[in-house]
Amino acid sequence: MGPVSPSNDEGLISCFDYLKGWFKLSWRLPAILRTQKDVLNVGIENRESWGSMLEENALKFPDNPAIKSAEANLSWREYNEAVNRCANFFISKGLKKGDVACIFLENRPENPNINC
Repeated sequence: MGPVSPSNDEGLISCFDYLKGWFKLSWRLPAILRTQKDVLNVGIENRESWGSMLEENALKFPDNPAIKSAEANLSWREYNEAVNRCANFFISKGLKKGDVACIFLENRPENPNINC
């Protein structure tokens, strides 16, 4: 494990660590900006959704990491499967296309698997 960053609160990252992380990602900036453009263009008129982009990544990069954290690592395939299990759970409870649902969860990698 690397050196511990200076932080007063357990579980919080310092501004320095945040900026250091962005610097490490700077070489990926062109791809990040292209993805951001794609996400901003999601809408009814083009029928592309976050779910379809997730499925596309699962097909293109099935074994590449989609979620990496200290608690868990999920590949694009595993992440897509977990999200589909959760979606199928809500469909089984009567949710259908066009319905609106709000789910509040902690930002944790295992959450797509909760109760699904």
